[in-house]
Amino acid sequence: LTCTDSAARTVAKRLGQFIGEETARKVGVYTFHSFAEDVMEKFPEAFPAYLDRRLMGEVEQTLVWRDVLEKASETSLRSAKAPFHYLKDLRSLEDDLTRERITLESYAAWLDERAKEIESDPTLQYVKGERQGELNAKGREKLERLEKGRDAIRLIAAYRAEKDVRGLYGYTDVLRIAVDALATDEALRADLQ
Repeated sequence: LTCTDSAARTVAKRLGQFIGEETARKVGVYTFHSFAEDVMEKFPEAFPAYLDRRLMGEVEQTLVWRDVLEKASETSLRSAKAPFHYLKDLRSLEDDLTRERITLESYAAWLDERAKEIESDPTLQYVKGERQGELNAKGREKLERLEKGRDAIRLIAAYRAEKDVRGLYGYTDVLRIAVDALATDEALRADLQ
């Protein structure tokens, strides 16, 4: 298993030099993603929820995100002049949350905790005058960034729902799907071992 297609090709080539081309072709050399895809393809009975779904490519993933952003109602992550400005950030956040198995609910709870910390931080409050105790500009800016996180949660939920409607899953999903199956399905684990 390697991280990139290029590394997988290099490993396969070197393996051929060590054990011979014919024997090397019998050895599975994969990226983590292609290994997960191969497992899903060879053992479809272990993945019944994904039998009628397909893996989307990066272009299709971007198009799904664009559709979600176009349909989005009020959000701080889409403006009329640059409606797709945050697309890359949203995609990256969704991938990170999926890969790390952080639910949207857990992420929302973290945002809430962080907001309480900001609101109670005396260094982010005015210390004198009629606005004493209120958040200063730096504190308000930090809260605004957290609000973008809440908007991101709504958009990620919409993106995931859109993937379900279209019968799709992405590259990060394929890793999570395979790892979850291997963690819970003893028969699948035994077959692979």
